[in-house]
Amino acid sequence: MKRTETLSSPVIMKVVIKEKEHEYQSDYPQGWLFASGDPFKFPVSIGRYTCFVKRFEKKSPADISGWSLMQQVKDKFEPDLPRIYDVVEAEENGRSIYYVFYEHLTGETLEAAVNRNADLNLRRLTDDLFKGLNALHNKHFWFMDFCEKNIFCESSGRFLFIDLDSVQPESQRPHNHMDGDKQYWALVFTFYKEQLGYKDLKPGDLSGPMLNYLQLIFLVLRLKISLTDKRYDYKSPVLYDNLPALLAETDPGFKDLFVRASEESQKEQQLLSGSEVKEFILRNIIQNDRVPYQPTVTEPVISSFEASATDIEPGQTFSLSWEVAHTTRLELHRNGRLHQEIQNTANSLDIREAYDGKPKKVVYQLVAMNSSGEKKSEPITVSIAEAIIPETSEVEITHSQPIIEPEEVILEETSTQNKAQTEINTRTNDTSTHVTNDPEPVIIPKIKPDPKKLRSIRIALLVLFLAIAAVLTVVAFSLFADKKIKVATLKASVKEGDAFIIPGKNFPVKPGVLLVFFNNFRSTVIAVTSDTLRVLVPEMNTTTDSIPARLALLVNKDTVFTAANITVRRNEPIAIAGTKTVSSTTKPDTIVPVLPKRDSIPDDAGRVAASQTLTATTGKPISGGKSKSGNSQKTNKTKPAKINPVKPDPKKLEPDPTYPTTPPDVDLNKLVTVSSNVIANQKRKGTKDLQITIQNSSPYDLDNVNVEVNYKKKNGKLLHKEILTFTKVRAHTSQTQTAPDDEQSKKVDFKIVAINSKQIQLY
Repeated sequence: MKRTETLSSPVIMKVVIKEKEHEYQSDYPQGWLFASGDPFKFPVSIGRYTCFVKRFEKKSPADISGWSLMQQVKDKFEPDLPRIYDVVEAEENGRSIYYVFYEHLTGETLEAAVNRNADLNLRRLTDDLFKGLNALHNKHFWFMDFCEKNIFCESSGRFLFIDLDSVQPESQRPHNHMDGDKQYWALVFTFYKEQLGYKDLKPGDLSGPMLNYLQLIFLVLRLKISLTDKRYDYKSPVLYDNLPALLAETDPGFKDLFVRASEESQKEQQLLSGSEVKEFILRNIIQNDRVPYQPTVTEPVISSFEASATDIEPGQTFSLSWEVAHTTRLELHRNGRLHQEIQNTANSLDIREAYDGKPKKVVYQLVAMNSSGEKKSEPITVSIAEAIIPETSEVEITHSQPIIEPEEVILEETSTQNKAQTEINTRTNDTSTHVTNDPEPVIIPKIKPDPKKLRSIRIALLVLFLAIAAVLTVVAFSLFADKKIKVATLKASVKEGDAFIIPGKNFPVKPGVLLVFFNNFRSTVIAVTSDTLRVLVPEMNTTTDSIPARLALLVNKDTVFTAANITVRRNEPIAIAGTKTVSSTTKPDTIVPVLPKRDSIPDDAGRVAASQTLTATTGKPISGGKSKSGNSQKTNKTKPAKINPVKPDPKKLEPDPTYPTTPPDVDLNKLVTVSSNVIANQKRKGTKDLQITIQNSSPYDLDNVNVEVNYKKKNGKLLHKEILTFTKVRAHTSQTQTAPDDEQSKKVDFKIVAINSKQIQLY
């Protein structure tokens, strides 16, 4: 017997009820009740109020999961939760004891109402319990000990969740070590495993609030069936075990609802609201008068099915015996056909097979059925042997005509005498027996196929089938598969502004699909056919006469070809009559005017432009031109005009820093992604061996990519951040780094915070 400690002296404490202080003297343990949890007593009168008092002796605030909630709601009116007047700490026998003073409620628990077969208002129950759950969830708690004994039905008809000290914070996910009734936990996870196929789902994979909503669905369904059909008791194991299957039959939408609840718990985003679940219960359970219910019918069982002998002599009687359970009807089938119906009370049957002169095998099958028509069958094979004819003693056989071997028989019409029955006259004397036979009937031999020839035919047919299948596969692939683009080897020296022809095969002719780049500079596609691509060499903004370039061919922004042996020459200046062409050794203070390309400007326009250029520089026109009057000027044989030296500005020789290093239609944020290996939530070791991978799907080499890794607690609170830097990530490659370990982290997330594209080079 458990020892109960008695207070050495009366303990008087101050209790605040509705902002008024009252004195309360504990009389523990006189009149206190002891359940599986903590002791309690009711009704207890304090002033003019009646209370329900609960005493915590072995638990401290750190051990009470709902302590924080009780502190929040004490001395406050929460319409959908039981009212807590006060929480008081008292010292008894040198120890701290905690008392919780609830408002006393009149009525009974849902468990007591079900036991007395009370008529319940399921709509009121559903509305009130959802209000209670929403009140808890809004304060970031969920009801862990969900069962009928913790649901109170007031005499006014209102339903409430009681036992608030057992609620859990929302950050604490369900796990099997929690104390409390788990019968509705089992129903929820049985539905996931049996109806949805979630074999590996664990309690921690669902959030506490989502678990509460799903538990309430099964509570209402169970009450609905027991109230509708009085033949089945509410606590019947048959009804309880059938609830997951019955819920799936009630409405297919429940499966989708459970899937969304699981996804919301995993992704931690709002996918399902309590009001949506409540409306689903009201419409498909409470208002549905055709809620299906069929008690579980056990499948028929055939424990054994045996024959007294499996090798039977002709005419021999043998017996079949069996043991069955959960069976209302038995049938015996012979070679797939019904042979005999058997009384359900019988467990054996004697059988004698008719013999037709040939060995054979007979398959007997016992079929057992239950009341719902479910079947179970078990076969057994019996072999009937060939009859053995005993050999005779010395017999002299006289034939009226020679015996014809079967292979030499020629089929002919026979006389009536040959078809008559053979008459055998036997004469016996002291020394011998004489047998007289009529002419023997014609014997037609059986033709047996050669097994080797059959095997060869089968192999030949198989080879023919495989050959036809291979041909069809090749034809289908050639018709429907995308043809691979091929580009001829390129080695060329081109000039800015020139048209450049790229030969190849299978070029896509759809506009906008093909992109061509010289280094980071996009080229203009002039024309394209299936085997020829014509592009315009872009201006490279180079300061030298030529520069090596890498050509890249992209299809739908994916690189399909590159060539690095191409030289791009700068557009050369046009030499003007009477001037010197600047060579590589010309002094930098000599300037040569440069005109537009000759192939794009007419000759006359070129001369006029050159004339205007020199006139602007020297103030004298070029000889050979025409005056305004139209007369030709004489050829100037003197030395060309000297040009004033102008030193070039070094800043103007540098490339424009505002020129984009990547084409404007390439979004690196969409082409560069980050992922990781799957890290399970480890209760003790935290986050270890975390691998972060950068995938560069762009056609560009990246100088560096910065990834931010956030380490968090189980409740999502951030612990610290780490920055991982990936350098020189080449185009269309991936790069992996190991993130630092953290013993306290239970969750991680990561994202790309920066991509350095200043030194991007075309790959």
